[in-house]
Amino acid sequence: MRTVAFGPMVHLPSTDWVGRDVAQFLRYSYDDIDVKLFDNFEAIPDVEVIFIIKLMPPLNWLLNAQKRGIKVLYFPIDYFHHPALFAKERVKLAQFDCILLHNERLRIHLPNDVKNVACVDHYLKYRLPEAVSFQDEGFILWIGHIEYLPPLFKALSKHELPHPLKVLTDLENLPAKVDFLRKKLQEAGIGYSLQESEHEVVLNGVELEQWSANKQEEYMLSCKAAFDTKNDGFAHNLKPPTKAQKYVFNGIPFAISEHSYGYEYFLNKGLKLATLENHERWLSKEYFDEIKAFKNEYAHTQTLEFVSNQYLCAAESTLNKSSRQQLNHYSRLYLLVKECLNNAFYIVHRVSEKIKNRVMGREQ
Repeated sequence: MRTVAFGPMVHLPSTDWVGRDVAQFLRYSYDDIDVKLFDNFEAIPDVEVIFIIKLMPPLNWLLNAQKRGIKVLYFPIDYFHHPALFAKERVKLAQFDCILLHNERLRIHLPNDVKNVACVDHYLKYRLPEAVSFQDEGFILWIGHIEYLPPLFKALSKHELPHPLKVLTDLENLPAKVDFLRKKLQEAGIGYSLQESEHEVVLNGVELEQWSANKQEEYMLSCKAAFDTKNDGFAHNLKPPTKAQKYVFNGIPFAISEHSYGYEYFLNKGLKLATLENHERWLSKEYFDEIKAFKNEYAHTQTLEFVSNQYLCAAESTLNKSSRQQLNHYSRLYLLVKECLNNAFYIVHRVSEKIKNRVMGREQ
């Protein structure tokens, strides 16, 4: 019997989606796999394989797992939000038995001593209960967290939509984000006007509605099309293509910026997604049919079973490789010292960067 563990389970959407959901599927689908969940890095699970989602473990924890012959695989979801983090975490990255990527663009940033890298998908968590049909008229849908509203309004200032817009977002976080929204919109040269009442929230003339799984399903089933907007920044360009996958694999005509990884992801599979600049293609029956045909061909690759098998294949690949040579006391000490130096250089780099940005901001 194989024994595997997933964690740390810290109640983030990514740890549930990539970790808990897959763990539960394996637990109930395979009699010969014992699955455990763990919440933190205080102890090392007594298993053969550990899948770590998002959070970076301490180096000592990794070295101790390695000493016990445990294979450790890492999903760096949204962790590398700054280029300097790759150098900071170089020692740890080299200790993983496999790095599992949801975005191929991460690969070129990994240090040369990271040898075993594989790509996996998110499974389609939000699958519609029925097929959508082409809509001659209707509304256009945008779904995203509040912090992504500034790129949305920036896009709307450049591209007038030919149909009404519906926006679903996490309104429960609005009070904490009001100053952020005002600042980011003003920096983009866009006005800021927020009206709140008991029944509605309107930002710059666009009603914002509270996201829920039920409301999302209702709107995805009835919308004419959907789109996403992201800044062309380092962190955003390394995000998984989950938003694009959610729409395309449900058969919804979807538009996205060409700089987004979602555009690249589908282009590599033979589907050229529409952009906001080309309304005619995005909203056409021909594009709807193109999306539908692609979904029908590749939908099986987004099932929980298919993605879980990707995990198992990666795990088996590491188990079939010979164990690492045991580190002696001096080798271990060398890695710990190197880790401390990398952390120090990272702190100096980020502080210098912030000072430089402040100075440049004052000069402007």
